[in-house]
Amino acid sequence: MNKKNKFEVIDNEKAEVNVDMEAKLREQLEAEIRAQIESEMKVKLEQEEKARKEAEEKLINYEKSMEKELEKQEKSFKNWLDEQPKVSIEIPEDPNNPNEVVPVGLNGVIYAIPTGKQFDVPKPIYDIWKYSHEETKKVNKRIRESVHKEIKISG
Repeated sequence: MNKKNKFEVIDNEKAEVNVDMEAKLREQLEAEIRAQIESEMKVKLEQEEKARKEAEEKLINYEKSMEKELEKQEKSFKNWLDEQPKVSIEIPEDPNNPNEVVPVGLNGVIYAIPTGKQFDVPKPIYDIWKYSHEETKKVNKRIRESVHKEIKISG
């Protein structure tokens, strides 16, 4: 082997070593970059999860405070209704509605009024039931009248 060939072999070996080192360095660098990205993504996901939990907690607290406020207003309105003059009411039994009570409500306060019995309710509750009853009678009358009318065909 002459001197020139000997140097070529050594240069080829050095080139192979350099290629191997370059590949190893590339792999190491890619692994470090991948680890860095994964770490950053993990931190970001944790921050987003924390923000989501905080938002959920705020929403739950807001809902609770609104429920308390609504309950307070309902109690206040219920107290106002209780202070109103009472009116005796007897809701007739209705074969089309076999329930033993008729619910009548105003601003979230519901009275379950028994049918076929005298019952004292605040005047505003009585007024609501009376209006509803009168409207129902009007509708029933129109239905009865429309059933008995002759159907006229013009032509």
